[in-house]
This record gives sequence, structure tokens and C-alpha cells, in this order.
Amino acid sequence: GFAADSEVEIEVALNERGFTGDALDAPKRPGTLRVLTLGGSVLFNRRFTERFEAALAEAAPVPVEVLGAALRAHTSWSSVHKWDLLAPLGFDVVVVNHGINDLYANHVAPADFRRDYGHLEPWYVRGWLLDRSLVARTLYNELLWRAPERVPTGSGFRSAEVLRANLARLVDEVRAAGATPVLMSFAW
Repeated sequence: GFAADSEVEIEVALNERGFTGDALDAPKRPGTLRVLTLGGSVLFNRRFTERFEAALAEAAPVPVEVLGAALRAHTSWSSVHKWDLLAPLGFDVVVVNHGINDLYANHVAPADFRRDYGHLEPWYVRGWLLDRSLVARTLYNELLWRAPERVPTGSGFRSAEVLRANLARLVDEVRAAGATPVLMSFAW
């Protein structure tokens, strides 16, 4: 659930990791600006990563590498998980744009709302066995997980608290890794 599949490649070029932009290897070369983007379709569609990297390369006095880990329908919670996996690649800047898909997470009854957004997709549900066993993950995703009934804004706006917590965690962890977080809003 963390990377795109080949069906999307028709519209957007994907690297070996299932993301857009450069397929990065650690460690980062000295004198290189390494940027990560996290978000949903706003930072994925319309070849955003390619256009963003070209603009940065034109403006920056050093070589630029951009890994576009933003994907359609992803939320701030998926970006927290992606950051945990990708942080060792050593980014200088992390661009984050979230909110739309987090707002969509409210479209369930209050009893079905989960802070880990496990009500949206099965891959949001994490656990020791689910994270380490392809068999367990497949069984859970295909046989056990059930999407709850869609209820427009049924849970109020409970995701606002989750979004705030996820963004705060990302900012803290990005800064702790020595990178600069850049939060973008809908106005952008």
C-alpha cells in the first residue's frame, strides 16, 4: 500500500521503489540537495515531481535529487510510515502537503473511525505479524478487513486531531534527522 503499481505508470513515470523521481541510494553524495515529497495526489498528479525537480535544479547551485513519495489517496498517517522507512536516505528538505484525504477519513460512523485510518484501507492497519508476513498481510487484506459503510462526515471532523498529531510528529522527526520540513497548504 505504500507504493504505486504499474497501472499508474501510464500517467506518471515510476522508479524502482514505486515512487516518482529519483530512486535514491544511501548515502547521499556530498554537495547534493536531497528532497522528499510526502502527500496525496496534489504532489503526485500532473508529473509534479518531474516539474518540481526541474525547477529546483534550475535554481539550486548544487545537484538536486528528489524522491516523490506522495501518492494518490494517501494521508498524513501513510506519510508518517513512509518517513520511518525513507528517513535513512538522508534528506535535506521534506515537503509535506496533506489535508484533503485526511478530511475524507471522516466519512464513517463515529464507531468505525480509527485514529490509524484503518477504516480507509487494510494496509493502514499495522502490526508485528502483518508487517513481517506476506501470508498474514494477504489473508488480512483479502479475507478479514471490511470497509465500513460510507457516512458523509459521519464522525464529525475527528481527523483534524489526527492530522495535527501526524504533522507535528513529521515535523519533529524531520528536524531531529537534520532536515528542514516544509508544510504546504491548500492555498498553494
